[in-house]
Amino acid sequence: MASIKNISNLKPDTLPNKQTLQLMFDNHAAIMLVIEPERGNILYANKAAVNFYGYPKKKLCTMLIQEINTLPSQEVAAERERAINSNRNYFVFPHRLASGEERIVEVHSSPVTLQNKQYLFSIIHDITDRKRMENAVISNETNFRNLAESSPNGILIASAEGQHVYANQHAAEILGYSVRELLQTHLKDLADPTAYPILQQRLTDRIAGLPVPNAYESIIKRKDGSNFPAEVTGTRTTWQDQVCDLVIFRDITERKLAQAALQESEHKLRALFELLPVGVSVLDPDNNVIYVNPALESILGMTHAALLQGNYRQRTYLRKDGTTMTADEFASVRATREREGVFNVETGVVKENGQVVWTNVNAVPLDFPDWRIVITTTDVTLRKIAEAKVAQLAAIVEDSEDIILSTTLDGIILNWNKGAWLTYGYTESEMVGKSISILVPPELKDEVFQIFEKIKNGIPISRFETVRTRKDGRQINVSLSISPIRDTEGKIIASSTIGHDITERKRVEDQLRQLSGAVEHSPASIVITDVEGRIEYVNPKFTKLNGYLIEEVRGKIPRLLRSDNPPRTIYPEPWQTIQSGKEWRGEFLAHKKNGESYWSSASISPIFDPNGNITHFVSVNEDITARKAAEEKIRTMNIELEKLAATDYLTGLHNRRYFMQRGVDEFKRAIRNNHPLALLMLDVDEFKKVNDTYGHEVGDTTLHQFAATLKAVLREIDILGRLGGEEFAVLLPNTSLEDAFVLAERIRQTIANTTFEELREALPITTSIGVTALYKNMTGIDDMLRNADTAMYQAKNGGRNRVMKFVKD
Repeated sequence: MASIKNISNLKPDTLPNKQTLQLMFDNHAAIMLVIEPERGNILYANKAAVNFYGYPKKKLCTMLIQEINTLPSQEVAAERERAINSNRNYFVFPHRLASGEERIVEVHSSPVTLQNKQYLFSIIHDITDRKRMENAVISNETNFRNLAESSPNGILIASAEGQHVYANQHAAEILGYSVRELLQTHLKDLADPTAYPILQQRLTDRIAGLPVPNAYESIIKRKDGSNFPAEVTGTRTTWQDQVCDLVIFRDITERKLAQAALQESEHKLRALFELLPVGVSVLDPDNNVIYVNPALESILGMTHAALLQGNYRQRTYLRKDGTTMTADEFASVRATREREGVFNVETGVVKENGQVVWTNVNAVPLDFPDWRIVITTTDVTLRKIAEAKVAQLAAIVEDSEDIILSTTLDGIILNWNKGAWLTYGYTESEMVGKSISILVPPELKDEVFQIFEKIKNGIPISRFETVRTRKDGRQINVSLSISPIRDTEGKIIASSTIGHDITERKRVEDQLRQLSGAVEHSPASIVITDVEGRIEYVNPKFTKLNGYLIEEVRGKIPRLLRSDNPPRTIYPEPWQTIQSGKEWRGEFLAHKKNGESYWSSASISPIFDPNGNITHFVSVNEDITARKAAEEKIRTMNIELEKLAATDYLTGLHNRRYFMQRGVDEFKRAIRNNHPLALLMLDVDEFKKVNDTYGHEVGDTTLHQFAATLKAVLREIDILGRLGGEEFAVLLPNTSLEDAFVLAERIRQTIANTTFEELREALPITTSIGVTALYKNMTGIDDMLRNADTAMYQAKNGGRNRVMKFVKD
């Protein structure tokens, strides 16, 4: 057990040790109490104290020490005052047990300061039997012998000169003597050379009335010369009419070993806390931080002193969805309130520079006087970033114009993105679960088998050009890159395909081949220069492309290789690159003999002789003007596609995805600015009758007119979207529930009074509308949609063609 002195010197930066100290406190065989010194409240008691006093732990920890100590309360208070002032730190008191029995105890008390508060830490020994023996020695030798022989302690009586005149059997067994042999020895024969003078001095001090501990630790020597630690009590008494010294001792070797083991564990735990990559902090009963480890300082970007001063309270904390977290939601506050562990609370911490650190926080309450909550904080920012990237990648895959799909090793389609739909004409629902062979022309069926054989063997296929059949029967040229997909153990479980339609490119290539047989095998412009960059050769394509004959350019340096005319490239300057022996690739604006400009893609490589020396440079150039124009066209198309991605194709309204996106933004804005927000959910009543009676084409026209009628009634700031089928929603910024209800009723009447042109019979169109508003404790737009949907179905169940509002209980 750590000494009283060591406990009292504990500082906040050594607090990791207290988890070990608590274990020691709870499980130690000695009786231990922590006492509030002013009133005498028992704040904490270990298991040994509970067993000794006989009270349940909860009751014992609500009692005053005066209720146990049978001395008058004034005398008990005076004794506590002396302990606080350190005039002495041991006492002998009569303590009453729960059974009513009174026991004599020796109390070792020492003041300890924990977080600027003083407590008394008391270790208590039951010395009732020892006191009885001392009294028995004084009163009756026979009674003493009976008590001594039944005692588990070693008992010796020595003359004033130190010669043993009595020894009990247990003393002889401990020391390795027979009783007869032991009576032939002297006290100094048993004591360590340094311990015997201390024993003599304490006996002398006791006789003089000086304060001496009743029990202390010493080293005793056995007959075989070995030493062992012992707890010793010495007092002056009378034996056979002579003044003698009564010495009672017990072997505390096992206790010492246990203390050493606990101290070693304490040091290991302390080192572990300091080395842990997980942040650790401790709160006291007043919710002040009293310990943080280096990992937490690093995670939060705060100094040790700033954390202990509570500066962390000035930070902004975020929920998992990015909204601001209130103090009541903190893991530590919840654990304090609920008195049980709170785990895996994902919390964003906004640093002073605006950077957000995402953490996973656990808080566990402890039952210890100066510890209330232990908190662990793990930095999960990288995981959050990875999750965001996965979500972003999924969105990119889904919205990509390129073909992206995956199949089983048998060719069954697992995933099908928008690019595949646009390229092949099949929707995702039409293709998932079907065989990829649907797309393959009959004459190329063996090709698919060969592809999957390579994939099964782990061989990827890059930029494989082939032909596929669209849903409309038209065949297109595609370039496919197919790779194996492996599980966590490296086993190939599926394949992924990325591709694009190259039909137009193929068409252009065919045209080029038809325009000139001379360039059929060399469609690129080729130039060869010497090591100085002077032209030695150009092919016919160069002449055709640029208008120069070989005689006009031989011996000249191309503009691309002049250091005073660097090209607009996406790679480093070409001349230095190729002179260093590397290939250069880039794009630049070239000029023909007639002054016309065109975009060229060039690849320039050095040619080496057998000794590795550069002898020439070869430049392969391609006119990419059309591609650049196509890229610009694609960029323009992408802008249009982004617009289409937010629009419902049938009604021209916002589609569900874009409506939800706007809904999330409006919800956050209303929460942030404390503005009202309302939402309408509308459903066309008995719309199935329209489709069944007039067909889906008329039904589509009716929905389009329904949407146009809604849009005409609404304000410009209102957000109208089609959620699916005949279901619509309207988000009303800065609108109360009552105003929204009035608007909904006007919409209902407008729809009911509108004649829908395509309906050849008198089939009236009405709508049921659910109305809700933003209430406290809502977490997102989904809550509003759910409430509005509930109200809408109440309207439908109530007879349709009506408005119902959702009212919070």
